[in-house]
Amino acid sequence: MGRLWVGSLEWDRERAVLDRIAAQAQRGLGHGALADISHVTQLARDCRRLLGRQHSAERHRPDTPGARPSQVSEL
Repeated sequence: MGRLWVGSLEWDRERAVLDRIAAQAQRGLGHGALADISHVTQLARDCRRLLGRQHSAERHRPDTPGARPSQVSEL
């Protein structure tokens, strides 16, 4: 993904999406068809969001002049 400033609002949002995907993947499917559909739908939504961000970042790579590595994250 593109570079985000660590601790920025956008970084926190993207980090939350990644954390939610990891938690859902560990939890696995639920009990019953409706729970499974809901689980897979949420994973698909999160993945589409991340892929859309990746695509956008590849088209518009911003420069971060003078940024220290600890200030920038590749999320």
